[in-house]
Amino acid sequence: MLSFAIDTSSVFLSIAVFEDSDCIYSLLFKPSTFSKILIDIIDKTLKTLSIRDFTDFERYYITTGPGKYTSLRVGIATLKGLLYGRKKMILNINALDLLAANMPLENVISIVPSSFPYVHYGIYNKLNRVEMGTIELEKLEEKIKPDAMILCPEMRKIEHFLPEDGRWCSDKLLNIPHSSNVFKIKKYAEETKIEELVPVYDVRNQTV
Repeated sequence: MLSFAIDTSSVFLSIAVFEDSDCIYSLLFKPSTFSKILIDIIDKTLKTLSIRDFTDFERYYITTGPGKYTSLRVGIATLKGLLYGRKKMILNINALDLLAANMPLENVISIVPSSFPYVHYGIYNKLNRVEMGTIELEKLEEKIKPDAMILCPEMRKIEHFLPEDGRWCSDKLLNIPHSSNVFKIKKYAEETKIEELVPVYDVRNQTV
């Protein structure tokens, strides 16, 4: 079974292709404009893997947010356009879950900036979601345990609100959601009808 995964929640574009649960192709790069190159990148991916048509995949994973307003819209609109009129399995992925998949540690907090002064956050224990929500930056420190590993695609926006002794990942690539990790957090993927696929700009507060 072939699956296609795409993340456009940050300034990076991440694409992955899976055969069953094995990632057979992945791409991560920073485009100047998503809308101008996304279709071309998808076409090149298909040619590289000798896949005849984009509709040949059985499942499609897409990050719907939270994240960058414009790039999320471009990713979702592109998927809708390519699959228009097709009955395909669409699974939406939360960017906080996908970001946490980079480091499956006991205490990880994923953070995605929202409209100032808010941020979205997810707290994880070995990829198990413990808590998720939206909070004011000034209160963010309350959610960060002393031994927590902090991941954020825009660390400069939050660094002044982090604990002085906080642990944040210095590897830039580990602070970016990777579509190649979708199967690590597959249990949180939500099946969605293509016509109901919309960007998620806010995270509902929840404790698991």
